Amino acid sequence: MERAEIERLAPKPGDYVLVTRLRDGTSVKVARRLIMPKIQACIKELEAVGVDFNVLLCTGEFPRLEARKPLIMLEQLITSFACWVKGGKIGVVVPEKEQAAGAEKKWRKRGASVVVVWANPYGDVKALNSAAVMLA
Repeated sequence: MERAEIERLAPKPGDYVLVTRLRDGTSVKVARRLIMPKIQACIKELEAVGVDFNVLLCTGEFPRLEARKPLIMLEQLITSFACWVKGGKIGVVVPEKEQAAGAEKKWRKRGASVVVVWANPYGDVKALNSAAVMLA
């Protein structure tokens, strides 16, 4: 995608925000409602060329994606893990501060005691180290 097209995917207030890394190494925020059709198109295109399964390596929630082949979603795998830690405590790192409240709600709803911190995984390593220290 060209930079102008990526900019049109920018979230508005109230949007579910996703953070992704571009090929040049920079990170951008996109609105889930705007990127979903593009992800769905990618799934369809990959299936048309004969993939055996699809893998979505994002911890964001993606409702309503359709696939004819198995669709493995990292978010669902991680969320399923929460049933094992009921009564335990988990640490969650989200890329942006505005994602923290939603992440906390998501994990508490599943019965986990949760500590949420934010640090962009595509940004400053010092920020990630600080987030790790806060979780320790």
